Amino acid sequence: MTAEELAGYARTNGYAHVYAYQLPSGPGVAVAFVPYPGRPGEYEFGTAAVQWEHPRLQVQVRGEPGLTKEPHDRAYALAQLLGAISVQIVGGVLYRSLQVLQPPFWLMQDANKCHVFAFNVEPNKGIS
Repeated sequence: MTAEELAGYARTNGYAHVYAYQLPSGPGVAVAFVPYPGRPGEYEFGTAAVQWEHPRLQVQVRGEPGLTKEPHDRAYALAQLLGAISVQIVGGVLYRSLQVLQPPFWLMQDANKCHVFAFNVEPNKGIS
């Protein structure tokens, strides 16, 4: 699954406290890859089998309570890391590319007074 593949990629590249599907409850630094519906897949010529998929994920980056610069900067650095994926194996799957759909933006302040920044991505990848 794409969320697990990209979470593993972030961990391999030095990010800690990285999760697939949702941010954990409680305060503290964390990154989550949250999937949402993407574009239709590309079919293999002459068959009904999807060869390439285009899922979308929102990447959420949470900081320590009260801090805004640190999660903002981490979100930008992670967006640059992910946006550089090109013709690369990630989690055992071929990624042709990964497009960052917009720069990181402030998403919310949670109940623990932790600021969360987010950005959305769309990989162009083989089937997981």
